[in-house]
Amino acid sequence: EEKASLRLGLISRLEQLTNQQVAKQLALTVAKVARTDWPEQWPTLFPDLLNTVRSSEGLARSHALAFLYAVVKEVSAKVVGPTRRHMQEATPEMFSFLLSLWTQSSAAALQTQSHEAAHVSLLVLKVMRKLVTFGFSRVDLSPDVATFLQAVLVRLEGRSAVDPSTPCGALEFKSLVKMSVMVNEVQHQQPLPFSVFLPAFLANALQTIQNASKTLTEVGELSEAEERLTIRSLLLVNASLLSTHYRKTHKPR
Repeated sequence: EEKASLRLGLISRLEQLTNQQVAKQLALTVAKVARTDWPEQWPTLFPDLLNTVRSSEGLARSHALAFLYAVVKEVSAKVVGPTRRHMQEATPEMFSFLLSLWTQSSAAALQTQSHEAAHVSLLVLKVMRKLVTFGFSRVDLSPDVATFLQAVLVRLEGRSAVDPSTPCGALEFKSLVKMSVMVNEVQHQQPLPFSVFLPAFLANALQTIQNASKTLTEVGELSEAEERLTIRSLLLVNASLLSTHYRKTHKPR
């Protein structure tokens, strides 16, 4: 009973938090408790966190998303056996809501240059990256994942229009790097299910490498963000070439 009260109190204090460091430590505490208590002893954990994200704004929403990310990251670290099944059962509802929030906040950030919207978009993306990688048994069977990956591809293809010298542009480049990392992770975790998305992402990776080569020839250096995106593109191409999952097998005559 005391532990149940503690769990309830950890979530209910979200809207009262004003100190970033305190919020970060509390998020880590919630994540550690979730690792041992979810789902048997804390079945309402994800619904409670999602409801807090839905009902809050501003700093409170940022804290709620940070809590959600910490929990998803911690639980994803042990997605084996029953925990993997529970995670895959909880993911579709969470992902659907987060996809909507990410789409709205991303559009607001790009259209109005809202720093707050760009920050929310980045926080949501961090959670979605973990869910895509660890929360679906097959990414090719989820319409929401397909919608998300298509949106990610569009963002990666349109990065030349982003000005990294502006606050929103800097956050957008952070998002782009996280997107490219996620693509590498999903390709590694689910090579065959991801194969339906692979040609488009490979084409973008090759274009990124070509653009980087041109920039190095003309300017002599890449920005930090472009360098990281180029490295991720090289890793995707390399992983695809070396993967035995993409090789045709010939039956002996």
